[in-house]
Amino acid sequence: MFLKPSVRACSLLLLSLACVAIVACAPEAYKPPAAKPATVPVAAGVPVAIAAASSPPPSTQRLAAARYALEGICEVKPRALVPIKSQANGEVTAVRVDVGDTVRKGQVLIEISPRALTEQMQRNQLARDRVNKRMELIKLQIASQKREAIVLEQLYSEAGNTKTALSIRERETELESAKIELRELELSQRGLERELRFTQVQSPSEGIIVKRTVEPGQIVNAAGGSFGGGDGLLELADKSELQLDCAVHAEDADLINQRVPLVVVLSRTSGVTAPISVNRIAPMIDSKGQVPQLRFTARFTSTVPTEVLLGARYTLNRPKGPP
Repeated sequence: MFLKPSVRACSLLLLSLACVAIVACAPEAYKPPAAKPATVPVAAGVPVAIAAASSPPPSTQRLAAARYALEGICEVKPRALVPIKSQANGEVTAVRVDVGDTVRKGQVLIEISPRALTEQMQRNQLARDRVNKRMELIKLQIASQKREAIVLEQLYSEAGNTKTALSIRERETELESAKIELRELELSQRGLERELRFTQVQSPSEGIIVKRTVEPGQIVNAAGGSFGGGDGLLELADKSELQLDCAVHAEDADLINQRVPLVVVLSRTSGVTAPISVNRIAPMIDSKGQVPQLRFTARFTSTVPTEVLLGARYTLNRPKGPP
């Protein structure tokens, strides 16, 4: 149906006004909200900023995360144990150290009775004296036979001269055999003298006694059943070869893999620290809480501080400041 011209004009006017009102009230173009950094716990609740989509590249993220401290526990363990074995035969008369003692190089640790060695050395000396006397007698016999051979050379036939020459040769062979026996006794005597020096067992280096398997009154041998030497006496941990066995949260693996500089806090009160360097990294699971952890070994990058004790547990941290 058709509207009158006046009514139609009014309708168009109302429609135009409505469109203008709608445009005026329309919102601005949609802009996504700015991303806010989230925080996640890294080590012992230390927050680390995790950048959103509009944040810097991953390399910058890693450097930012490295500014935060790592926390964990490190236990001091010996890198290698030095076995101390008996190099003398005899009875142990004194053990001057115990497990946990710190010893210096050359310090006397164990004393072994030299009585058996001294008796053997005396018997050896008697045997040498007997050989020397027998050698003198043989030399006299050879000299006498040679003089007789010269005097009787024209009186005996060729066969007789041959018999005398064979007798002299036998004496000379006997003399050479006695010389060999004497050299063997001299070598044995030097070995006994060297073994006598080992009746005082000394520490080969500065370290800590971690094992003791001998008591006073025990008989020890220089050629025992253990591989590479005599009976085992002690085990020594060289303090300069100590290492750290550390455990941190598994989520800190990225920072450890980047070789972030680390220190161990040797004293919470004094704040004494020591720098360390990571050696080997391996994942582990806490047997009690089933919590994923990262385990690694580290070494001291400088001289081991005097505060460090074998078996002690220290706190791991990262030096403050920029990475």
